[in-house]
Amino acid sequence: MTRFREQAIGFVADVESMFHAFQVSQEHRDLMRFFWWEDNDPKKQVITYRARVHVFGNTFSPAVATTCLRKAAEGIEGKTEDLKTSPHYLSAQSYIVSHFYCDDGLGTAASAPDAIGVLSMAKNILARYEIRLHKIVSNSPEVLAAFSPSERAIESEVEFFNAPTHSTLGVAWNVLDDCFTLKVSLPERPFTRRGMLSVTNSIYDPIGFVCPVILGGKLIMRKVLSEVTLGSERRPDWDDPLESHQLQEWTNWLSSLQALHLLSIPRCFLLPEAGDVVLQTLHVFADASLDAIGNVCYLRSTNSEGEVNVAFVHGESKLAPRAATSIPRLELCAAVEAVSSSQHIINDLKRPVDGIYYYSDSRVVLAYIKNESKRFSRYVQRREDLIRHSSQPSEWTYLDIASNPADHASRPTEPGSLQRSMWLTGPPFLMTSPAPAPQNGTEPDSDFRALPEEESPVVCALQTKKSVNSAVSQRL
Repeated sequence: MTRFREQAIGFVADVESMFHAFQVSQEHRDLMRFFWWEDNDPKKQVITYRARVHVFGNTFSPAVATTCLRKAAEGIEGKTEDLKTSPHYLSAQSYIVSHFYCDDGLGTAASAPDAIGVLSMAKNILARYEIRLHKIVSNSPEVLAAFSPSERAIESEVEFFNAPTHSTLGVAWNVLDDCFTLKVSLPERPFTRRGMLSVTNSIYDPIGFVCPVILGGKLIMRKVLSEVTLGSERRPDWDDPLESHQLQEWTNWLSSLQALHLLSIPRCFLLPEAGDVVLQTLHVFADASLDAIGNVCYLRSTNSEGEVNVAFVHGESKLAPRAATSIPRLELCAAVEAVSSSQHIINDLKRPVDGIYYYSDSRVVLAYIKNESKRFSRYVQRREDLIRHSSQPSEWTYLDIASNPADHASRPTEPGSLQRSMWLTGPPFLMTSPAPAPQNGTEPDSDFRALPEEESPVVCALQTKKSVNSAVSQRL
């Protein structure tokens, strides 16, 4: 999904009957036995069959199919040698190897001709192994027009303008406006532990667009389950009804989710027709509260004309860990998660970023990170090592809490408030200044004579047996 947002033209394709495209070796077909009626007639006897192709439902089928798809892209048995002279061969090969999640392939290109070239070459490569690529979708009518109606998910130009969304790895993609939207279809579940868990997990948000909203449901569930556990004589069952005094709060949260369909997030990281990007930096914000820890990442792109675009990349909210018993510890955990998120993004992006900036509104955490001499407890030291392993202390900057968008990730937020906030757009200073926000005041660690959990040095005196005997002889 991250790579699907890098360039202006987005396209999606699907492998037809992916598992059935790969045969099972003769010596392994006994492992694929199953029982069924002879000639598919229930009046006849049940006999043993053996599957000759991989089938849906086997745990190993996705891994086998994905591996075989990548082998096809490598051109085993020399079936694609004549295609290697094409200028789009390497791009198509990369598309098959790195841009497919099972049978769904998401790709981007700088222009419509490039997208057509990559898709056409990918189709030709896979066709050599009798694998068909179809159900092509793109935000460019020119790309769709290059393929026959039988190969497209949108069959006509009229349908392109009338069908607003397409499911892309479970996320709704508005093809016409080229933006992501959220479709919330909550299952009806009773007010039980199992029901709350089912409803909360039914909101699919892999990028974290609305994680501050989902956090509200998680906090209600934690509070309700804590009360049940503490107040009951026996361990409650997953299907036991919960206390009614919490039902109203849960119902209000469910009702607020209907407003999520109003949110719209641009698919592409760049401005339309932005031109060549000359500078691209990643900005990562971290924050924590007593309830949760969170982080949010933005990609800041500057083109040759000096135009700046800030795009939401990833957001994350987690319930506050029980072991973190203080705000400094929670802020430190948030900083660790922020570094982890940034590393995942850097690994996913095809274009390397030109710089990474981390922000925290906790001077204590910045003092931990920039410390060179003081010693802290093992809890702090372990997390400090994790942060310094993947980031440099010079990359961390203090930010006032009012300018920190990650504040929304650490507190439950309603959909209406989220849309009006800077959560999806980033803080205003990213649009005006290429450098991170300046620190307020002096260096963070100069504000503390003794940081929390600072350990005093322990001095041990060691006296050898020889020195003891010498001291006794002198005394005698």
